[in-house]
Amino acid sequence: MIIKYLQSKYDEGFRFVVYTDDKLKNLQAFSEAAEKLKEKYGDFSYRLYHILNNNSGIKNKSNYFETGNLFAILKNEKKLI
Repeated sequence: MIIKYLQSKYDEGFRFVVYTDDKLKNLQAFSEAAEKLKEKYGDFSYRLYHILNNNSGIKNKSNYFETGNLFAILKNEKKLI
């Protein structure tokens, strides 16, 4: 289901996706689908954020970022642009 959604967005012209969730298993499922699309289309990329309920800022994990709140995501996205 996720791959079909990502494929439809790719077909609409989107080449970069930011996905946030508070459950690591959802991030893993999204990552697996996104990797399949990335293998198919070299110009597709994505970034994952695991949201916690605190003000811990943002930490880079192995294949996702861990963040305390949405403001940390916004700050990080502006820094990465």
